[in-house]
Amino acid sequence: MKTSGNLIETELIVDMQGRTHLDDTATWAKFVGVIGFVFSLVMAGAGGLIGYRLMLGAAANARQNEQIVTNAVIAITYMTFAALTCYMSLHLTRFAKKVHAALQTNEQFLFTEALRNLRRYFRFAGIIIAIVLVFTLLVVINVLTTLTNG
Repeated sequence: MKTSGNLIETELIVDMQGRTHLDDTATWAKFVGVIGFVFSLVMAGAGGLIGYRLMLGAAANARQNEQIVTNAVIAITYMTFAALTCYMSLHLTRFAKKVHAALQTNEQFLFTEALRNLRRYFRFAGIIIAIVLVFTLLVVINVLTTLTNG
């Protein structure tokens, strides 16, 4: 262990069993990342289709403002979720690629970069989960309020 002022640098040794676990994790991360990209494309396509239908509906009948607004919100929501899923998938696939390369070359920099991408993925996933929980709680409160007052 080397010490330098307030900085402490220690070595972490990854044994063969740890390498096997990391390699397996990277394989699954790549799989989930690729599936995420495919899902992003499907969601973006659905959002684009809804947007296209929105334009056709607006041109055909300008009196359906409520339907146009609803379709616009749905299209924007689909496109936003597609972008978020793509961003998360990007970090998973970067993690997988860099872990595989680090395990093959024993390169510390690649391993650190791989872990940085994994951290970004989980940080972003945690933020998304927190937001979804808040919205879910607001919906539950709204439903309970409506039921008790109605």
